[in-house]
Amino acid sequence: MDKHYSAGIDFLRAFAVIGVILYHLPQYSFQGGNQGVTIFFVISGYLMAKNASYAYQKNQFSWIGFYKKRIKRIYPFLLFSLLIFILIAGSIQIRMLGNIKSELPSLLFGYNNWWQIHEKVSYFDRFANSSLFKHYWSLAVELQFYLVFPLFFLTVMRLSRKRGYQLMYLLTIISILTSLLSPFSIAYYNTFARLYPFIVGMFGFFNRKNINDVISSKKVTKFWLIMSCLTLAVFIPLPSFTGSSLLVSVLTMLLLVLINDKEVEKRTKIAKFRLQYIGKISYELYLVHYSVFILLVNIAPKMNPLIELVVVLIMTVLMIAGFHSFMHLKRKAGRYLGASLVAVAIGMIIFAPTNRLTADQNELKQELSSNLKKIENQPNQKGNILFLGDSVMLGAYQELEDTFSGQATVDAKESRQISSLATILQGYPNLADYSTVVIGLGTNGIISDESIDEILTQLKDKQIYWITIKCPEGWQESVNQKLAELPSRYKNVHIIDWFSHSKDHPEYFYDDETHLNGEGRSVYAQLMKSVLSK
Repeated sequence: MDKHYSAGIDFLRAFAVIGVILYHLPQYSFQGGNQGVTIFFVISGYLMAKNASYAYQKNQFSWIGFYKKRIKRIYPFLLFSLLIFILIAGSIQIRMLGNIKSELPSLLFGYNNWWQIHEKVSYFDRFANSSLFKHYWSLAVELQFYLVFPLFFLTVMRLSRKRGYQLMYLLTIISILTSLLSPFSIAYYNTFARLYPFIVGMFGFFNRKNINDVISSKKVTKFWLIMSCLTLAVFIPLPSFTGSSLLVSVLTMLLLVLINDKEVEKRTKIAKFRLQYIGKISYELYLVHYSVFILLVNIAPKMNPLIELVVVLIMTVLMIAGFHSFMHLKRKAGRYLGASLVAVAIGMIIFAPTNRLTADQNELKQELSSNLKKIENQPNQKGNILFLGDSVMLGAYQELEDTFSGQATVDAKESRQISSLATILQGYPNLADYSTVVIGLGTNGIISDESIDEILTQLKDKQIYWITIKCPEGWQESVNQKLAELPSRYKNVHIIDWFSHSKDHPEYFYDDETHLNGEGRSVYAQLMKSVLSK
């Protein structure tokens, strides 16, 4: 075993990847699980600073050696996973390959996060046509940090200690400000907005002795106390995503410093949890699980949630095992098999029918962008009806305007989730002047009873009309079931059953089976009018 191996670090990796997996499974309400990515970034910053410092002290630090190690660690499984998922998607339902022709270079060359920003992809709009590789954005951020790390590290090492720390503080502040000031959909992917967890990790290694001096007594107790705080920070996130990420970064850094002490690692009995085995394959688990989930959503959207979780885990483990088996094949046989698979995958990419899908996506993007500008420029209040919704309602903005003759206010936005509505309603301009509120939310993920109750308490003096959802997602049925139960609990709540009205009419929808085309938007607006006129 590597003398520098740490079961504690693999314990943290396992914790992080479990959080991410639970976040990606929509039936489970682990809203902060995506902070597992932040934990990975902090660990990367800490370990790179550690390994580079030891090499630098021995005068053995090499740019080429650094890049070579990262390429050997990252690319074999990256290429394997891309190849296998392209083959599976192409064999089962080739439209799942989506924009693979333009997406693939971004996956291979480490700029997928910027590609998703350019394509205006929301990480929180998880539809049936979601890319199999949407979650690879974080790998791109990691690769970009690897690219600049040698220069950054050598600069810090060659400056005085004070100047080096000042540089790290400055970049951390710039990164946090970028995260705070950028639109959330951009900040989520932005490399600069994601830089501070790496630097926090580096700072933890450089200051490990000072930190250890501060927490010199009862380290085991403090480890579990901080671990408990980290668990709460991940699974009960702060309202501010940047605030949550910063808190998770600092807590992770403290845990890394503590667990670097072999005596603490031993006394915490971390190895007893056996999570280090998950931590060792956390990179592979991260790359595979979400793609498997997207495949299942397309193939069997109504699968039982528990069965879905089991299938995702089994398929993920089988694929990782397949990769390691492939790597142990005799070289000649491996080359022949690999060449054959690559040839088939290239054929699928070439013949993937992306033009029509891209045309639909472009048309929808233009409509949403145009409608959002209209909403931003409309008066604060029109009429006594307020529509609050997500991108489905946003797409139908003009039809709602025309149908209600400009006597209703439509406030809709891409990626809006039910969990954000209570905050939106606080201090909403002229809210008291609306007698009726129509809510069209639930498409982007599961909804909790707590969120619903908080919203309906704020709107208790108004007539509420909640629109059921139609989307090919595993949470569709559970969301609509929750909505159907509301009128029995709240006398002022009514349901507009868009699901039943549209489920047998695929001609109403774009290819994603969620957003509405021209015919669907007209029918949608007319349904709103007929129900509200009763």
